[in-house]
Amino acid sequence: MDKKKNGQFFTVGNPFRLRGFREWYEMIPNKTRFLEPFAGANNLVRMMDEVFGEKEWGSFDIEPMDEKVVFRDTLAEMPKGYDAIVTNPPYLARNSATRSGIKFSEENKYDDLYKFCLDRMLREYDFVAAIIPESFITSGQFREKLFSTISLTRNMFADTDCPVCIAMFVDEEVKAKYLGDRDFYLYQLDEMVGKYSEIYGYFKREILDKMSGAGVKFRFNDPEGKIGLWGVDNTKRESIHFGDGEMIPASKIKISSRAITRISGPVDDVEGVAKKANEILMEFRENTKDVFMTAFKGLRADGKYRRRLDYKIANCILNVARQETI
Repeated sequence: MDKKKNGQFFTVGNPFRLRGFREWYEMIPNKTRFLEPFAGANNLVRMMDEVFGEKEWGSFDIEPMDEKVVFRDTLAEMPKGYDAIVTNPPYLARNSATRSGIKFSEENKYDDLYKFCLDRMLREYDFVAAIIPESFITSGQFREKLFSTISLTRNMFADTDCPVCIAMFVDEEVKAKYLGDRDFYLYQLDEMVGKYSEIYGYFKREILDKMSGAGVKFRFNDPEGKIGLWGVDNTKRESIHFGDGEMIPASKIKISSRAITRISGPVDDVEGVAKKANEILMEFRENTKDVFMTAFKGLRADGKYRRRLDYKIANCILNVARQETI
């Protein structure tokens, strides 16, 4: 079996006891017949039944690994007639597939296979819960039926440390009772973080709106840059920070650098701007709960995902810091 080709990972954790998932489950009008269209070894079915009692399941997969899983290409023909879907669809980024010589279906116009799976499921069903990459949260896609997401800061899979979330979808009329068309609730495990609109509102108000016009464009990955950025958390704690660029050897700076970089721009007081940028960054992380920072592979010692600071956001933070230190 070629798991990479099929984008398969096998679930080993049990996220269905979490508050956000239980709230979604209670919204399903009928709770008798459930569908797992990408069942693999049928682990999700067993975990669901542990929490909610035994249900009637339709379990399908293109490569069944359990006697209760029926062979079926569900992307070609999605089974119908069930009350809701609970699944862990396959993930495979288009760029990774291209590098590996794996072809996407001509019907698949998305950048990852799991999004194609979501498209197929949401065409047929209103109530869908899918364990998918956490990066989905800021993708801006499939918002019409999206009710909530739960970031799962725990190792969910036996064979990958891919950061994941549960995305839960509902009927559009049901959603309209609670949320605007593009809004959804955010959880991190059992903690309610808030509505996406509230989190983004802070980002816009405190970062984007404070930039004068478009701001200046800092140059990242410049070996001669005076500002340094350590852009990925270490394995122990939050450690992303700005500092003196000369602390980073110029030889370590590459065009493709993401973890550490040196930055150049119209800054005279490097120490002052770096200090202010760190203050802004700390407030940003606290108030947005890292929602806009990409989860990095592996958990920190405190049980949270390691995060990476996107250079676009770093550029915004430096602009605000520069203005506030002039």
